[in-house]
Amino acid sequence: MALSFQTVRLLFSLTAATLSAALASPAPSSLSQDDGGFTPSWVSQQEHQLGTLQSTEQTRREIQEMPSDRPPVEDDDEESERREQNL
Repeated sequence: MALSFQTVRLLFSLTAATLSAALASPAPSSLSQDDGGFTPSWVSQQEHQLGTLQSTEQTRREIQEMPSDRPPVEDDDEESERREQNL
């Protein structure tokens, strides 16, 4: 499939504009220091109240093995019948 000259020109201009914008934007380290509300004082308060929170392989495994609160998914009767017929 051949691209028309206009299409190629449009793609080039969009690529050039994107590149220019990327080069003009500030580096991530100079962006605003938005902490999402997790200020150092809030983190310190939480650690004081709860202790240092760290995820380990064991704690992740324990959480993953916990039963789900979601009820089991019930099969749609029509879908089940179709699957049985296709077997």
